[in-house]
Amino acid sequence: MSLDLEDRKTLVNLEFEKASNIISQIQLFHQNKFWDTIANRLYYAVYHAVVALFIHDGIEVGTHKTTINRFGNYYVQTGIFTPQDGKLFSRLKSIREASDYTTTYAISQETLEPRIVEAQDLVVRIRQYLKETPYKDSYEMILKEDDEIPYIPGKG
Repeated sequence: MSLDLEDRKTLVNLEFEKASNIISQIQLFHQNKFWDTIANRLYYAVYHAVVALFIHDGIEVGTHKTTINRFGNYYVQTGIFTPQDGKLFSRLKSIREASDYTTTYAISQETLEPRIVEAQDLVVRIRQYLKETPYKDSYEMILKEDDEIPYIPGKG
């Protein structure tokens, strides 16, 4: 990646802020039972958190499929994140695509609510990794201590 450290920090913060804002949106969609929209937003919350992770660690961001594969290769296979995290990211993409593009597919509340909790947990753990792990060429932490992940129903 040809970005200097300050540009990387800026992009990491912007990507993670986007992920966090999407999590906040999910609260509103949950209150209104907009399950298809939640399916879409869950995927993108995790996607933007993972993109922040890649920029932080100097990994090139590619297509959505490549992003999922690289998350598995660089973070799941190395034990930084769990196999369940990799499966969740992939599953959220599949659910989003079915929900967005298939008129005969309807995601149920029962199927989606556990994914809300799992996705929020993954975003929180990515945030923790970003806070605790130095950039390749710096030991500075990038997220402010007071940054918080919004509350999601069921996560309490």
